Amino acid sequence: GTAIPMLESAFARAPLGRTTITWDKVPYNTGLNSWLTEAWLGNITLKIEGTITKHENGKLSFNGGARAYNDIYDANPSTFRDAIGENSTRVLAAVEKYLNAKPYEIAIKGTNVITIER
Repeated sequence: GTAIPMLESAFARAPLGRTTITWDKVPYNTGLNSWLTEAWLGNITLKIEGTITKHENGKLSFNGGARAYNDIYDANPSTFRDAIGENSTRVLAAVEKYLNAKPYEIAIKGTNVITIER
């Protein structure tokens, strides 16, 4: 399966034929890719667009893409992070306080092409 539960759910619910999907606010934990990404970036919001094609023989395909929205790098504590993410946030908060730093926007550019054949 994929690391995105909403996509797996759409695969299961899709009727035979082509179904176009567009989701504007998909939560994504970058820690599913690597602990380093999780430590630096954490949770982001994605936009996913594409087409699911479901065949009578049970085969399924998805062609689309995911892109991230810009995010605010602010070191706010949260309850949704695991230990790596929350500890990284605590360290960043301490550095921000020591340096009198301000939160800033990070731009996450590009689209990750997604092609799935099952």
